Amino acid sequence: MSLIAILEKIVDLSLILHVSAGLGSIILFWIPIFTQKGSEIHRKIGKTYIFLMWGVIFSGIVLTFHKLDEGATDPAIFLGFLVFLAARPVWYGMAILKPYQYSSKQLKNYHIILRLILFIYGIFMLIRATYLEDQAIILLMIVFGILGIFAGLDAWKDCRNTSKIPNKIQGHFEGMLFSGVAAYTGFLTIGGYEFIAKYMVGYWVLIPWLLPSFVGILLIFFYRRKFSAKKIKTY
Repeated sequence: MSLIAILEKIVDLSLILHVSAGLGSIILFWIPIFTQKGSEIHRKIGKTYIFLMWGVIFSGIVLTFHKLDEGATDPAIFLGFLVFLAARPVWYGMAILKPYQYSSKQLKNYHIILRLILFIYGIFMLIRATYLEDQAIILLMIVFGILGIFAGLDAWKDCRNTSKIPNKIQGHFEGMLFSGVAAYTGFLTIGGYEFIAKYMVGYWVLIPWLLPSFVGILLIFFYRRKFSAKKIKTY
């Protein structure tokens, strides 16, 4: 088998993995949300969800480079952003529950670096949007470029925060919720792009694309209040 055939096979398998793991993750996402926190089902389904999300992330990396190789630059840029947008909270949401792997200082510094990468990526997307003509792509670049800017603001807040003990419960749930936002956003903007664009035109197309972020923010505020003083089992 030639190298080209092997690479094509890898891309095909990555696409299958990306779609199947993506569908699985957006379905399983809700089970840990609505089950008792720290319970056996919460932890088991949560681990499966994390496993699927890493499958989405790594296959997404392969597909991003494949799109670049095909010359689909703008879809590749956006997919790459979504992949990183999902990877950051998935890593952080689990790492914060494992203090034996990272010190509080290491965890904070790594998280700042990841947010700064999103910030730089977001600026790049905003600049890229000024050279495009497709309205839908421009809107995506601007909206998610702004998300990258907010990540930079969060990094600045982290730098100024002198607290050495992170809130594990809050960090875990925010990480998992943000990963779900990224998963659903990817599903609606890439997987459901043609269907949505067929029935929604102009700025109306932003509604399904921004809906995951809106729901995610509401859930984050809810869980910040509900679990601010509670403890859950570590993984």
